[in-house]
Amino acid sequence: MKVLLISHNPISTSNNMGKTFLSLFSSFRIDEISQFYVHPSLPDVVRCNSYYRLTDKNIIKGIFRFSAYGKIIDCKEIDLNKKSSNTVDTVKSATKKNPFRYLLRDMVWGVSRWYTKKLKKWIVLQKPDVIFLAPGYAKFIYNVAIKISKEYKLPIVTYICDDFYFVNNKGFLISRLQVGLLKRKISRLMKFTNEIISICDEIKDSYEKKFHVHCMTLMTGSSFNVDEAQKYYNEEIYDKTALVYLGNVRCNRYKSLRQIGYALEQINEQNNANYRLKIYTSEKDESILGCLNEVKTIEICGYVSSEEFLQTLCSAEVLVHTESFDESMVDLVKHSVSTKIADSLASGRKFFAYGPENVASISYLKNNGLAYVATDEDELKDILYQCLTESGEQIINKAKTFAKTNHDSERNSILLHDELQKIIENEVE
Repeated sequence: MKVLLISHNPISTSNNMGKTFLSLFSSFRIDEISQFYVHPSLPDVVRCNSYYRLTDKNIIKGIFRFSAYGKIIDCKEIDLNKKSSNTVDTVKSATKKNPFRYLLRDMVWGVSRWYTKKLKKWIVLQKPDVIFLAPGYAKFIYNVAIKISKEYKLPIVTYICDDFYFVNNKGFLISRLQVGLLKRKISRLMKFTNEIISICDEIKDSYEKKFHVHCMTLMTGSSFNVDEAQKYYNEEIYDKTALVYLGNVRCNRYKSLRQIGYALEQINEQNNANYRLKIYTSEKDESILGCLNEVKTIEICGYVSSEEFLQTLCSAEVLVHTESFDESMVDLVKHSVSTKIADSLASGRKFFAYGPENVASISYLKNNGLAYVATDEDELKDILYQCLTESGEQIINKAKTFAKTNHDSERNSILLHDELQKIIENEVE
């Protein structure tokens, strides 16, 4: 079996999407995968037979040269010791960038001659049997997958980890235009899609009902299995008074983190305690960081590498996940399940979540009893105090059980391998 992975980011150990690919394809042989991607970074792990990188810079140059030549990346060029600095996930980039820039980017790709003889020759050499597409907020990547699918008569399996179709955009006209065009592009893609792989049942149910395409749920796999968590525990960084939040504070998550910080202030005052919320993030926006720094119980710790991430996560007294209560943000992430949840459940640490119940990640944790979950500000302090003062043993054990069943990377990768093989066999018949 030969899989052509089409995506924005390369498989990697540092980027959220890259780590997801690493988990999804962990049971595949290297010679079963080739990847077409558009981000300017290099992979930091060898998981593909070959990579073809075609960046925005290549596309812009291609307008003047009449052909946009990409780069075939030899595995020998990959520096396994150099980690990617790209930590931007799909939802973050979708909210950070101006819709006008997305429209302009799509227009540039639309007029550029990206489908070159060099790319065609590379595809022929890879001999793919199926396309595994991980699309996002930009429309041009949909066109790439559809073009290659039609030219080589390849089935498409679409991986949806962030939903952009069922978003009720109420922004400015240009934002509504971008979302409207994206929805049309998604609808077209669904006509070429043989199967959808989703990260949660909410996406599965919505897309099956709307597009009548078979959908399979494969939740994000953890970076390690439950039995390996202890090897990442570092007694030197363990702090019984510290709650730990790792990752993206955008999508207005920082506002919920502020509320947690203020709740900790009240708990400290009432109980003569010294609890702190340590936030590890690559965020550079001073307005966001300023809001967080105003809270005396919040400590900004900056970015951590992949190895440091796992040590920090597995050495925390309490891990924190949060979502924004702002209506626009809820609409954007309501069908998203954070990539950190899988690792948090497998870590064996206490887990606290704060956010609206109609967001998939929060409802998943609450409905299955996998964390201490507060879904409104009125109950925040009490549930947070309960999490801090109880052993949480029963919840931790249940979380580890779910990590073994829903978030085991090897198990999920084998399921994906079998599913893709079935699709290829059906196409041959």
